[in-house]
Amino acid sequence: MIVDITNELYSILKTALTGITTLTDYPSTVPNFPTVVFTEIINNSNPSTIDSGGENHSIVAYEVNIFSNKPNKRTEVKIIRNQVDAILSDIYGLERTLSEPTPNFADDSVYKYTLRYNGVIDKNKKIYRR
Repeated sequence: MIVDITNELYSILKTALTGITTLTDYPSTVPNFPTVVFTEIINNSNPSTIDSGGENHSIVAYEVNIFSNKPNKRTEVKIIRNQVDAILSDIYGLERTLSEPTPNFADDSVYKYTLRYNGVIDKNKKIYRR
């Protein structure tokens, strides 16, 4: 059984980030800014906890990319970054493993910031830090 809380986390972020375009996939057209793209990048079984009943834990990782093209884009992105981190780290207990500006060579008028989180989720959806 794959333990998956991606939709739950996305829904919480979408509700909390009012006035911000929040997506699970990169849009095919230019979105309204600011934009947050939330994706699950890893969901693997934890082989050390598999027993005769099957999988008990999943090792997960999520990536959050934040984009802004406003005049105060760096400040705006950092405010959004802090909101995202308050939810994923402080409330859900995921471990932040990356937090850095990401070069946007395609369009330097858009500031991009990337966050990555990981953790272990049990079949009851309890989250543990690795």
